Amino acid sequence: MVAYYLYIPLAYIYNQINNSDEVSILEKQNFWISISLLIWIIFFIFKMIPYYYLNQNDKQFLETIDLIFQTANMLSYILFIKALICKQ
Repeated sequence: MVAYYLYIPLAYIYNQINNSDEVSILEKQNFWISISLLIWIIFFIFKMIPYYYLNQNDKQFLETIDLIFQTANMLSYILFIKALICKQ
């Protein structure tokens, strides 16, 4: 399931790079949504894979990773807002 969430934004970005049109990629809503999802899923993977191990062995580092994940969440929300501002 995680691979699916990682594949979809990467496929969209790859498709937009290979099949460009006159509209800039930075002006497209789907680009910003794809980037936001990509950032979120990468940080989610880096948080959840070592979660149980770090919960037992290094709680301080787990708290640091959780703080980084919360920052990535905020960045993702900012990028979603950017996507709402775009016209296409």
